Amino acid sequence: MKQLNAFSELKPSMFKDAGKKAEPVEVKPKVQIADKSDKAAMNFFGIGDTPVLDPSLIGKEFEHFKGKRYKLVGYAKHSETLEPHVVYQQLYGQHELWVRPAKMFFEHISRDGYSGPRFRVV
Repeated sequence: MKQLNAFSELKPSMFKDAGKKAEPVEVKPKVQIADKSDKAAMNFFGIGDTPVLDPSLIGKEFEHFKGKRYKLVGYAKHSETLEPHVVYQQLYGQHELWVRPAKMFFEHISRDGYSGPRFRVV
């Protein structure tokens, strides 16, 4: 089976309603953006319940507190709860994609003698 390259090879016959003209559309995730002086922006830094998802972090490399590296790929919402999640990719091994609640990704942890962010930008 031939693998499609993004939207470049989509044809109307590939869709359920093959007789109708099908136009591929770019889907951009919606993220909450706030001014750093805004109280809501403080959530990104671990204050409050909902992290502010900063689009400037997409594509940045992060280091997990245990030492492995990851790239932040984007943000997503849980389909039932709408809780914001971080989509990130291993920069080692199989380069698998992972999803973690944003609150957990950006939280400060204290474990095994370590106290600091779970993931930090490198």
